[in-house]
Amino acid sequence: MPNIASISFLGYCFPTTPLNDIIILNSTSRERNDTNDSEDIDRVTNKTTTEVVISAETEPSSSSDFFDQVIADAHTSRYVIFTFGCGVSIALGIIFLIVLQLPGILSILVWTMVIAVDVALLGAGYYSRDVSNTWASGVRPGNEATALYYSSFVLYSLAGAWCLLILFMRKKIVLAIACVREASIAVSSQPIITLFPIVQVVGLFAFSIVWGIYMAFLASSGDIVSKCFCPNSIENDFNLNITSTSVVDSDGSLCGEGCLIHKEMQYSNNTMYAVIYMISMWFWTSQFIVAVGQIVISLAISFWYFNRDRKFISNATFLKAVSIATIYHLGTAAFGSLVIAIIKTIRTILTYMEKKAARSKLKVVLVTMRILKCLLWCLEKCIKFVNKQAYIQTAIFGYPFCQPCRMGFFLIMRNSLRISAVSVVSQFILFISKVFITVASTVAGYFYLERNFEDKLNFLMVPTSLIAVTAYAASEMFNEVFGMSISTILQCFVADEEMFEGDERFAPSSLSGTIDSTHKGMKKKKQVVPDGDN
Repeated sequence: MPNIASISFLGYCFPTTPLNDIIILNSTSRERNDTNDSEDIDRVTNKTTTEVVISAETEPSSSSDFFDQVIADAHTSRYVIFTFGCGVSIALGIIFLIVLQLPGILSILVWTMVIAVDVALLGAGYYSRDVSNTWASGVRPGNEATALYYSSFVLYSLAGAWCLLILFMRKKIVLAIACVREASIAVSSQPIITLFPIVQVVGLFAFSIVWGIYMAFLASSGDIVSKCFCPNSIENDFNLNITSTSVVDSDGSLCGEGCLIHKEMQYSNNTMYAVIYMISMWFWTSQFIVAVGQIVISLAISFWYFNRDRKFISNATFLKAVSIATIYHLGTAAFGSLVIAIIKTIRTILTYMEKKAARSKLKVVLVTMRILKCLLWCLEKCIKFVNKQAYIQTAIFGYPFCQPCRMGFFLIMRNSLRISAVSVVSQFILFISKVFITVASTVAGYFYLERNFEDKLNFLMVPTSLIAVTAYAASEMFNEVFGMSISTILQCFVADEEMFEGDERFAPSSLSGTIDSTHKGMKKKKQVVPDGDN
């Protein structure tokens, strides 16, 4: 037996020398006998020994070598990946916000998109009409030419409908542009707010470690049982009482002819209940972390909005928002996240039941499970949207969870067109920011690696790809902050519009001019802020 240096890990021995560098040679030991006349006489014995030779070859000989080199490249360039994937991405996000504040930039982007959609529809209609005339001359069958001819009229109609929609929504689009611009100013005044998602990720990662340990113990607490699988039987799977000393034929004769034996883990009811509990805790905790982040961002942006002298807004304002959310609003975040966690847990249970139904080939039950999952998915999306509005209302007025939910729902009903316009415009801007941050960070990282690490890396594209993935994740976190800021600015503006008149309003200059004429002559509505000092 060869003796290879190894280390112990989780009860197993792992060689300290890479396996690809170990070559085992079987050879016959020879005994040499030097004679006086310098003749070498080889005496071959019957003893066979095994020699372990450490090879110095470095050329990849299998797929494992490729992954070893990938890991080595990632380790070599780890600081570059972190710097460009996180640091440069956040800096580019701040630069993007500053660019949006330049006069006319945001309006040009949005109205160019609006006009481009109409031009694309008109161009597609003209092209369809022209191609249909060409096909009608005998190039294509008549039915295709006729269908394409009428399709051109459909495209022209869509272009006209788009123009009418834009004319009808023009004030809402102007409001959306103003909300995005003011949100960029609010976030730029508190740049530390862009780092808060990193704190959330660290918190979720710490919880995931503890949660994963408990789930590993639960997964190993079951009993290994043998089962028979009989494709030609009505009951495909049934338990088989096989002990460790039972003799099982290779053809699975203990199961019957045409059957196969397989093993799986079997868990008690208590273990299954514990698994459901752990899954629900995962959903609740992850959604709770998201909810806390949304409340903190809403508080920071609302502090900026309802402030007459915004030059005093700084990172200290964000820290104040964190302390207020921690002291007063964790219960709101817990309740809202619990509702979503319950829905997600039910969906998970339905997924498990769906797999059981698919194995049993119960078509009716399978379809029912899928319909219920679809309905719960829609309900979850609606609850998340309402929760988001409720958290903003909580940040503005300080109410607990239930009342902001009602207020947020009726706010959506009263301002559906405004919210739609802001949503479309903000999604377009967020998409541009995501592409800009990801592409710029990746390109900058690639040129830096090419100039400084080309001789130290096996594959230049491996760290470049990791930079792209990291930058994309950073852009997603940045967009979460920016998107929540835009929604908060809109609700602050609506509350400001409904609660105050004229010079009493807190709206910045870019927003004050977008107030609908229907609200100018409106009497001051009943105050909806909490009584007392709040």
